[in-house]
Amino acid sequence: MHIRPFNDSDKEFILSLALRFMDFNLMDWRDPQKMGEAQVRIAQESLDDPSPGTEVFVAEDENGKLLGFLEVKPHTDNLSGIEQGNIVAIAVSPESESKGAGKRLWRRLKNGHGKKDTVRLS
Repeated sequence: MHIRPFNDSDKEFILSLALRFMDFNLMDWRDPQKMGEAQVRIAQESLDDPSPGTEVFVAEDENGKLLGFLEVKPHTDNLSGIEQGNIVAIAVSPESESKGAGKRLWRRLKNGHGKKDTVRLS
């Protein structure tokens, strides 16, 4: 398994995982259709026009098959002033569950990544 920075050819895969966030029970007052539409819209906007400093990583197997992704945005803690990373999204494909892709994405972020050697997570 390999963790690498996202590239444009990964967009379709990441967008396909946006609805995974709907696999959980929603609060009764949430409209499932509107929530699904919002998840896809938010993912599309995040990939098309990311906030400054945002990083997206993908996990792929040894054959290049995409398994999951993680998106992190910078955040400065209001109390300490320390720059931290805020995980905005992490998801793996249904067939990749329990195979370590999510854990490897998390480790990549925790142990160091592209723009910084290490990141403090909030």
